[in-house]
Amino acid sequence: MINNNLVKKHIINKIKKSELFDYPFAHKFVENIFPMEIYNNLLQNLPDKSFYTPITEKGLVDSPGRNVGKDYSPQRFVIDLDLKSIEVLPKENKNFLKNLIQILISPELFLITSSQFRLAINDVIKNFTDEQKQKYGTDNIEFMAFFQLVKDFTKFSLGAHTDAPDKFLSFLFYLPSNDSLSKLGTTIYDKSQKDLTYDKRHYSKEETKKLFTPVKTCPFIPNSLLIFLRSNNSFHGVEEINIMQEERNVLLLNYFLKKKK
Repeated sequence: MINNNLVKKHIINKIKKSELFDYPFAHKFVENIFPMEIYNNLLQNLPDKSFYTPITEKGLVDSPGRNVGKDYSPQRFVIDLDLKSIEVLPKENKNFLKNLIQILISPELFLITSSQFRLAINDVIKNFTDEQKQKYGTDNIEFMAFFQLVKDFTKFSLGAHTDAPDKFLSFLFYLPSNDSLSKLGTTIYDKSQKDLTYDKRHYSKEETKKLFTPVKTCPFIPNSLLIFLRSNNSFHGVEEINIMQEERNVLLLNYFLKKKK
């Protein structure tokens, strides 16, 4: 029986103790994010690939209702972990994932994580566009959480991009079974051309090499987590993967800005 409070405490302590990097945008990389028993159970409860849908067929990138562009890789397969979609999963998978989701969306975890990013968050809100201010306000901002399980297959890659303007805070839980793909995590970029204006699209591999400078690649290692605050400068991407012909499993938790009523 999983002790949810102990698991939540473990996750919070790991996030609190991890270093906050502010260059080129606010992010944390956390190792051993779950207790090992929970991590092993998570790997065992990843649904069979037959339950995943190609993202280009699903019509979603990382935000509900957002269409996938022609520049998005067809090698990404996803399961939305909303109340409706999760019900079609096998009972054991469903029960474990439901419980894990409840731990990860606890208000305490979100508040502690956002407090770690407080200065960067203040700066992002300060630089809201007029449209963002009208949609979301600047005080008492509300959020909605969106979970996805992701499988990336052969030749998957993503050029530099910042994510949609309604995204606020992203948690990328890396779920490999070993270190064989450690060099193929998320790459964080700085803009080589300082006058580059914000663009919603994913830059091509060639454009990424020309316009951006790679700062670091967060290693795709077991039981690790990348957290970053979305901004107009949060350029990141994924180099071509699966040289070893292995699946790349990721659990995504994205917090989106919620429109004012």
